[in-house]
Amino acid sequence: MRQILWVIYLGVLFTGCAQHTERMEAGVGQTETELLSAWGAPDKSVTLDNGKTIHSWLNAHGTRDSGPTCKKTVVFNHYHRVTDQNHQNCNVNP
Repeated sequence: MRQILWVIYLGVLFTGCAQHTERMEAGVGQTETELLSAWGAPDKSVTLDNGKTIHSWLNAHGTRDSGPTCKKTVVFNHYHRVTDQNHQNCNVNP
């Protein structure tokens, strides 16, 4: 019985992660203005010498006291469009 519950738990966990990753990837090509309007001001930002900008949000769509820190990072090219995104410890819907 425990094995069945464990398999169900892992299935739900990985399904949630896959859906979250798909939503993040759907933002590739979005403008910086569109994303900032939707997500608000980032917690950290840096502009690289090659013109790319990297923004990071910590505990995006959660509270600072709600478990592990969710970190979402988005890379914009010199045209201010999303080229890459990643997330760590984010098990919530954006």
